[in-house]
Amino acid sequence: MEKRLRECQDSFADAEKNLVTRSEFLEKENNRLERETKDALNKLNHQKDFNVLMRDEVASLATSLKHSKKPSTLTFIGKASFASQYQLENSTYQQVLADTTQMYEEKIAELIKQLGDEHARSKTA
Repeated sequence: MEKRLRECQDSFADAEKNLVTRSEFLEKENNRLERETKDALNKLNHQKDFNVLMRDEVASLATSLKHSKKPSTLTFIGKASFASQYQLENSTYQQVLADTTQMYEEKIAELIKQLGDEHARSKTA
């Protein structure tokens, strides 16, 4: 009977050590995922701030161009070509910003999902 009790105590101690080790691992992994999520959020916020800055700069340049009192030497065709080029560049820039923002949002969603999965696993472990 005492032998059986010792075996159960040893088994329990081993199981407890395994759970503590697993818990420590999951806690470290959780911390890593939280840092990655914060980093991704910081990058996204930085990108959004940059987007706002660029949008304001484009608006300022457009207003400046519109209100320019300097006599133009461009012909009507030249002006149309310039406006068309400007719209094309602006459209391309906006598409790049949208793609970048979407990429960061997808990465953040992925990291948040991983974090939730790790929380769920640590609660069931």
